[in-house]
Amino acid sequence: MEKFLKKFIAIFMIFILVCLNSINSKAIDKKDIIGEVLNIAKAEIIEVGVETIFNEKKDINSYCEELKKSISYYGYDKEKIIVKNHNDYIEVKIDNLNVIIEKIDYKDNMIKMTVSQKTKYNNLDFLKNLTKTTFKNEKHINQYLYVKSSFDDENCNLLNKHIVDFLDKNGATDLETVPLENGFSTICNTKMYNSKEIFRKKIDFQFAIMKYSRENYLIIGTPEITVAF
Repeated sequence: MEKFLKKFIAIFMIFILVCLNSINSKAIDKKDIIGEVLNIAKAEIIEVGVETIFNEKKDINSYCEELKKSISYYGYDKEKIIVKNHNDYIEVKIDNLNVIIEKIDYKDNMIKMTVSQKTKYNNLDFLKNLTKTTFKNEKHINQYLYVKSSFDDENCNLLNKHIVDFLDKNGATDLETVPLENGFSTICNTKMYNSKEIFRKKIDFQFAIMKYSRENYLIIGTPEITVAF
């Protein structure tokens, strides 16, 4: 009986350790990589954006009307929405929101909606939901997210190393840093976002550190940065 009890306790302890390890692994898997990188840099967000590509089922004017409904649904005053029609795209503005809907491929009927917001908050989920509401049940082909931020640290080389070390310790693979004229650009695969094949490697995360005379910028994009830097 005593041997059985010891064996039972040993098996129970192993089970507990396995469960704790599983919980810890899930916590790492669900880590907010973008938020963590911003915290490392002590950066302040200045703009967020979501760029989404869809197969066109309606013309861009119809999508513009859906967008206006979506904006109103999220509490903005519909009467304040400004719409500008250009030759090949429509621009919609209200408060700190800016949206561009454009046809990018006439052969395959693809359109792109880019929605950006000047803000100090990480409102990527809001922008994704705004996009989803506008296009309803239409499945997107590709979606790119970005966060622009500024930081005070003067040592960009050391900051880049700290971020790379953090990504490496949290399971990122194919880490590759390229020096730029005034900073660094790094790509990797965190396995936490939609990936894209670049140079025969699956990449889902990119960040760039840029040093200028007046201010320093940290730009983060998934699966890659699609805005100028």
